[in-house]
Amino acid sequence: GELYSIRDRLDAMDETSRWMAGGCRKGPLVVVGTGGGSDKVHTLRVSPDRQLLMPTAEPIAMAKNPSFVSASADRSAVYAIGEGCAAALSVDHDKGELSLLGELQSANGAGTAFIEPDGANKHVLVANY
Repeated sequence: GELYSIRDRLDAMDETSRWMAGGCRKGPLVVVGTGGGSDKVHTLRVSPDRQLLMPTAEPIAMAKNPSFVSASADRSAVYAIGEGCAAALSVDHDKGELSLLGELQSANGAGTAFIEPDGANKHVLVANY
């Protein structure tokens, strides 16, 4: 058979294949609440061709049905709501990981549907239905 160097194989790959082989460490980061009875918030990276989403880290457990996520203006944190509660999560963009900031906070209602931080990241607006 023919011998190929690693460089030959990498040169033959398209951009998305190289991205996947490199561990999906570059590209836009997407944060998704799962809803549907789960308690997890996931982080995913978008492939260079924008055709794939790949998980970047273990999902973080938050509260039942985390269904809405909103980013801070500087993208250093995301805010997520679950059934009756809200959470602030720090974002490590390089690793694609989330960490809970403090404790879950009550949303003062069971039908929590929306969360939005103010521009200074000091307060969030939470809406219940």
